[in-house]
Amino acid sequence: VLFKEYLLALLDSEWFAMDALSLARSSEYSTEPQRWFVLFGFCIFSCNQCLTWFTFSSTSGETMQAYFGPHMDKAAIDLLLNWGCVAGLLGFPLQTWISSSRHGLRRSIWLGIILGFLGNGVRSCPVIAAEFFGNRALARTSTAFACYHIGQILNALSGPLCMGTCTLLSATWFAQTERT
Repeated sequence: VLFKEYLLALLDSEWFAMDALSLARSSEYSTEPQRWFVLFGFCIFSCNQCLTWFTFSSTSGETMQAYFGPHMDKAAIDLLLNWGCVAGLLGFPLQTWISSSRHGLRRSIWLGIILGFLGNGVRSCPVIAAEFFGNRALARTSTAFACYHIGQILNALSGPLCMGTCTLLSATWFAQTERT
C-alpha cells in the first residue's frame, strides 16, 4: 500500500510531467534520483511488450497445435507476429501526435501500459479458463482464437508507444552526456 501511494504521488508530481520542449528551452536536465526509477519502469514496460509480442513464435508449431488446437497453424502464428508490423504502421503517427502534445511522454507511456495490460488480459482469458475448469478444449475454440488475436492486436498497438518514446524519455530525463 505504501509503495502504491508513493508511485501515485510520483506519477502526479510536477517533475514527472516535464516535457522535452520545456527542457530543451531551458537546456537544464533533471538530475533527480527518481529518473532511475522512471527508467526502470520504462524498461519493465518495454520488456513486457516485447516478450508478449513474440510469445506465440517462441515454441514449435507442433507444441502450439497440441495446446491451442488446429487453428494455431504456421499461418496463424505468422499473423499473430505480423500484428506488430501492422500496428506500427497505424500507431506511429498516433504516437508522434501524442508525444508532441503537452505531457506527451506521460500519456504515451500510460496508454502503452494500459494497452499492453488489456492485451495480456484478453489473451490470457481462454488459457486461464481452460486451466481453471480443467478443460483444454476451451483454449482451442474459435472464441479463444479471437481472444488471442484481439489481445495480440492490443499489445501490438502498445509497441509504437513503447518504441517511439525511448528518445523522448532520454531527452527529458538525461543530459546529453548521459545518453547512448
